[in-house]
Amino acid sequence: MSLNLSSQPFTAVDEALLQEVQEFADIFVKPNAEKWEKEHVQPELLREAIRRFSKYYIAKEFDGEAASVMTISKILEILAGADYGFAFSFHVHNAVTMVTSLSANETLRKKYLPKLMMGEMIGAFLLTEPDAGSDAASIRCRAEKRGDQWILNGEKAWVTNAGTADLLLVFAQTGEGTKDIIGFLTERRSEGIKLVELYDMLGAHTSVTGRLQFTDCAVEDTNIAYEQGTAFRAALEGIDFARFGIASMCNGALESCLEEAIQYAKERAQFGKPIYKNQGLQWKFADKVTRLEASRLLTYQAAKKMDDGENATLAAAHCKKFATRAAYDGVSHAMQCMGANGLKRSYSLARQLSALSITFNTDGTSEICNLVIGRAL
Repeated sequence: MSLNLSSQPFTAVDEALLQEVQEFADIFVKPNAEKWEKEHVQPELLREAIRRFSKYYIAKEFDGEAASVMTISKILEILAGADYGFAFSFHVHNAVTMVTSLSANETLRKKYLPKLMMGEMIGAFLLTEPDAGSDAASIRCRAEKRGDQWILNGEKAWVTNAGTADLLLVFAQTGEGTKDIIGFLTERRSEGIKLVELYDMLGAHTSVTGRLQFTDCAVEDTNIAYEQGTAFRAALEGIDFARFGIASMCNGALESCLEEAIQYAKERAQFGKPIYKNQGLQWKFADKVTRLEASRLLTYQAAKKMDDGENATLAAAHCKKFATRAAYDGVSHAMQCMGANGLKRSYSLARQLSALSITFNTDGTSEICNLVIGRAL
């Protein structure tokens, strides 16, 4: 069914591509998502999704397809409509892929970018640490220069794809302050890298998120993706893109859950009529769809700024903050409208709500988004 939404992308999108993504999500992701969630596994299917769709994140000069950010927003909506956790792993990988493509290190690009685009390597973005979350500038993972190598020591926390990643984009401190932060690409199999734990989170278990430890891990000079003075800016730009992506995925998850709940309400009869005939229930759904419409427009606004080459930090903060709350509240109310049946895992709402609960604390809390917005007022 359709929610008859009036909010649409501000610019043209690749409709043929989106149809392909929709078929992929319907045939492969949605029927298997609950199984993956219960087993706490990231499916090999992620590599197939990467092989098919990652190239659309990358410029044509690097053998990509250079889809608009507006199109990417719709890709994420569709995948998250099937399963938020799967879409989140996909998006984080592509953030690494995109940041790699923008590196000035041509040798590194040629070595790793094709593998990232084809799913031969899954990427992970390592910025957050056990004691450096909202204050990303305070990272303590150290990189010390020894000859032609850098020696990494420290820990990284809340690493999406930690359990499956083949290539790590690591941000480390070489001195003091943001100007001394440096960004490396290093393979997961390198000596001195240990998976400390995988988190047993409330939801989104397909993201296999965890903590990694670096102990005297040697990284060659040639593996520098971003030098001091540029690395922290690259990390922040990656965070802006991540926030926009989370908003897109929240919108997709909310839309699919509302569709499922409304369909249920039209079929479920009590007191001689479908429960959707009750005005009180209709108004609950109406409120949540209004918030979905607003959330989509905020997200498309951020996508438009990125497509136009404008600074999107503020727009990304607005849409991420609004979308997370709209999606979580909307799915929670949709479950309530389904009564006790909404709690069953045979429906997608419980799985999606559990995954949406992590969005408040991913790539900037709502309070950090308010900090960004407040400074701009």
